[in-house]
Amino acid sequence: MKKNRIFFIVALILFILVAVDIFRWMVILQSASSFDQATAQFFGAFPKPMQSAGLIAFLEIVFLIVASVLFSKARKEKGLKVISVIFFVLSLVLIAWEVFTML
Repeated sequence: MKKNRIFFIVALILFILVAVDIFRWMVILQSASSFDQATAQFFGAFPKPMQSAGLIAFLEIVFLIVASVLFSKARKEKGLKVISVIFFVLSLVLIAWEVFTML
């Protein structure tokens, strides 16, 4: 039982990392005067080797896949069943979003 709670917490952390990054991109995009300025400001927060849209999207997809698997395992916990399923579905939606951004 404790293992499922740990799975849920780890999955939630991974999910929040990706969600915050997507939200940060939207906020930066709204406040920037041009797309080039927005991308420069967004990638400025990352180390030089990670300043690639493809790499960041790939890492976010990996995080979301791991999170969705962990949410799936966590739903076996009685008290976490509904919330785990909700976050599992949201993870799948964000995976589709990230795949779309890579195109």
